[in-house]
Amino acid sequence: MPEPAFSTEHVRMLELVNQARSSPTDCGARGWFPASGPLSLEGRLTAVAQAHTSEMRARGRISHTGADGSSVGDRVTRRGYGWSTVGENVASGFDSPEAVVAGWIGSPGHCANVMHDRFVHLGVGHEGGYWTQVFARPR
Repeated sequence: MPEPAFSTEHVRMLELVNQARSSPTDCGARGWFPASGPLSLEGRLTAVAQAHTSEMRARGRISHTGADGSSVGDRVTRRGYGWSTVGENVASGFDSPEAVVAGWIGSPGHCANVMHDRFVHLGVGHEGGYWTQVFARPR
């Protein structure tokens, strides 16, 4: 399966995430995170994020677990990305990258994924009101 082309929506999501990462941020119960370096979009992660988003929409619910019982790590590995650390944010009901990123920054666990310096790559999926971010660092 070919890697997806990055849309203006993918690029906007990356801009918003990197803007958030450029300043120290209070992630509530997860604590303060210092500013982190920028992420870059990665095609395999975007393919994983989009497939998971499409599946969530088809099932009518958000979940970190795939219909086949897979975790985000399973899905990323199957796509051929050798990772040392991986994370995922999912959401539904948001109509723009700005709205969903603001929602994630307002949620401690999601905020921690956005801010954590262990990640260097980002994949983005969106379909209807469903969204997925996949974060990773290669081995």
